[in-house]
Amino acid sequence: MAEERPSPPPSVVSEVSTSSSSAPELSENGTYPKEVRVRRKSDYNEIHRKGVRVRSADFQIVALFRPQRGFARFGMAVSKKVGGAVIRNRLRRLFRECFRLSRHSFPSVDLVVIPRPEARRFADGKLDALYAELGPLMVKACAQAQKGGKPRRSRPPKRRVR
Repeated sequence: MAEERPSPPPSVVSEVSTSSSSAPELSENGTYPKEVRVRRKSDYNEIHRKGVRVRSADFQIVALFRPQRGFARFGMAVSKKVGGAVIRNRLRRLFRECFRLSRHSFPSVDLVVIPRPEARRFADGKLDALYAELGPLMVKACAQAQKGGKPRRSRPPKRRVR
């Protein structure tokens, strides 16, 4: 018997302006096209450097508004502190599904989800619990990124001691 998938909460659709319908669709085998994923290290570095951060007890989301792209992209950084390979991969699958459920309601923003070690409690749970926690955070991150967020303090370059 197939498990019912939750629909995005109304807050996701109403609080964030929607992106254009030019977002690439899933392929026939259900995988995301390359355009929808954050893949390059340089992209991750730019998102971390220029993006706005939203934190909870279990997650940190970094978002960077990209109006020229036209659709949302998603990436994740799941460290070994979260758990073993089985737990990390399970969380990755659940994160992708949360993004898939609501990606058409996000503006053109790059999102990177970073789970904290406490997030391992979602690995053996249902998608609903994770979606209830992660959905509002993604909405908040998108809204802050669209506004421009708080400017990040730049650090002076590290001085080399000889």
